[in-house]
Amino acid sequence: MKNVQNVRTVHFDQLTLQFQYLKNNQLSEKITLKTGAQHIAESFFKQNLPAEAETEYAINFIEDELMSHKKLMNDNEKLVCADKSLMAIFERNGLKQGIVSREAVEYLFTQYAYVVLGASGFVQNVDVNRYDFAALLVLREIMHHLNFDEIEVIDSFRITNVSKISRMNNYMLN
Repeated sequence: MKNVQNVRTVHFDQLTLQFQYLKNNQLSEKITLKTGAQHIAESFFKQNLPAEAETEYAINFIEDELMSHKKLMNDNEKLVCADKSLMAIFERNGLKQGIVSREAVEYLFTQYAYVVLGASGFVQNVDVNRYDFAALLVLREIMHHLNFDEIEVIDSFRITNVSKISRMNNYMLN
């Protein structure tokens, strides 16, 4: 990984996706998009396994949302996420907490896509539902279009501590 100085957190809310920019351990900006997993799943996927056309419509929507904010492009930042549902998807599929590469996300998404296209979930060894599929799709689009090579998936305690450190630094500077 490149030498990074800044951190960008991404929070997968049910209805929204929130990016927070931490520069030198201080919150500098937030951007919120209406691309949460539940919003995507319920707006685009009519059944538990989305159809191919529904998936394409969802991809186009997510891409449009991401690309409408040029500030979202990776600027030598580390992408960090503490989302429990995303961690659960990873754990069910053999990925552990820690650094997850774009290739690993792409591979997992491909396994889900095979099931959506008709392959047996048992054969692919994945359990797919529209909400997990939507969360994985959103993450895939973030990493691909915003140019992140990896994401660090951590427990929420560490994110909370980063936030506390930022507040303490602000207090000490003033």
